[in-house]
This record gives sequence, C-alpha cells and structure tokens, in this order.
Amino acid sequence: MREDIKQWLNELGLGQYADTFARESLNFEHIRGLTESEMRELGLSMGHRKVLLKAIADLAPSEPPVPAASVAER
Repeated sequence: MREDIKQWLNELGLGQYADTFARESLNFEHIRGLTESEMRELGLSMGHRKVLLKAIADLAPSEPPVPAASVAER
C-alpha cells in the first residue's frame, strides 16, 4: 500500500483500517469509488463510514490528498 494512503487514513483517525486497505489493494482511485456498502464489507463502523465518505467527497477528482505538513509548507 502506498504510504500516503496510510498517512491519510491516520489523519482521518482511521489508521486502524490501513492494513485492510492494503490487503484489498485499494489505492486513491479505488477509494474515490467506494460505496457505503463496500465500506461496511471492509468492516468500517457507521461513524467511520461517515468520516470516510466526507473525506472522499473532499478529495480533488484526480489528485491524492496533500498531507497536512505539505499544506503548511506552501
């Protein structure tokens, strides 16, 4: 799994799912298309699905998220 996905999940408070995302070979393109049903299948609680759905909606269409440290450096 790309380290930036792990970092992104950690920043969302969802780092406990990093191994799950890696095991399922999910990248940012896949994450953008995840449905709530698929998130449930991955084992995310309702609250965590809500957090992830909002974070996905906030992603730019073709760019991976920018880590908070990178934003501060700009």
